Amino acid sequence: MEMLDTNDSGKNGHRTPGSRVRTALVIGGGVAGPVAALALRKAGIEATVYEAYPAAADGVGAWLGLAPNGLAALETVGADAAVRAVGHP
Repeated sequence: MEMLDTNDSGKNGHRTPGSRVRTALVIGGGVAGPVAALALRKAGIEATVYEAYPAAADGVGAWLGLAPNGLAALETVGADAAVRAVGHP
C-alpha cells in the first residue's frame, strides 16, 4: 500500500497521487513504538515517537518476554544483537 504525504499539495490543495510520505508519527513508546520508528527510518521515513508518560517506568514490571517473531522484527531493524546482549535466555 502506498502512503500519501498530506503536506505535498497539488492543485487546489489536494494530495498528489504517487507522492511519498517523508515523516510519520508513532503513537506509543512501549515495546512496538520504537521498533516501528526504527523500521520507518530504515525505509527513509523520519519517525517521531510520542509517549503519554513523561518519564521512563524504571522499576515497573520485572520481565519482558519476546517471542521468536519479536526477535525477528528486531533483527529486521538491526536491534537484535543489542537486545540479546542484555537479555536472559
